[in-house]
Order: sequence, then C-alpha cells, then structure tokens
Amino acid sequence: MYLQGEFDKAILLYKEALRLGPENVDTHYNIGLFYKKQEKLKKAITHLAKAIKIDPDYAKVYNEIGVILFQQGKYKKAGVFFSKAVQIKPSYTEAQKNIALLKKIL
Repeated sequence: MYLQGEFDKAILLYKEALRLGPENVDTHYNIGLFYKKQEKLKKAITHLAKAIKIDPDYAKVYNEIGVILFQQGKYKKAGVFFSKAVQIKPSYTEAQKNIALLKKIL
C-alpha cells in the first residue's frame, strides 16, 4: 500500500503539471509509466497516446505501448509499435530486443 500511495501522489503532481502545461510530452509519458506500473493499462495507453499525438517521433512511447499490448497478448499490434520505435530510432536496443522476443513467440 505504501508504494500505491506514492504512485498516487506522483500522478497527482504530474496531473497538476499537465494543468499548467497540457502539451508537455514528458509529463504524459511519465503519467503513462506510472499507470503502467499500477497495471491501469487503459489509462496508461491514453496518456502514452497523447504523448505520441504531441510528439510523433518519441520512440520510447511507441515501445512502452508495445510492451503493454504484448502483456495483453496483442502480439501483432505490439510488433507494429516496436517496429515504429526502431524506425524512429534505429539504435533503440530495447525495442530491438522486444522485436526479437516477439519473433520467438510468433
């Protein structure tokens, strides 16, 4: 419960930051990560998608959405997001590893 309370506080602080700067891509990304850690995946994807809308070239966001989709068993959709991350940033090793893992499954 302690960690849950810390996540909740962090999310409240980030939401306040969004109120002041609603187009801040890093704030949406970080809120998405917090929700992902809490397994509130729909909310996580909502904020990560907003980050993409603000900055369509933010490779880490595509990878994180891919991870969530992978966890949900949506492997083909996950692959699309992992591939997009590598397309944006070819040296992105985490996304490359996720693609390799996906290939083993499919």
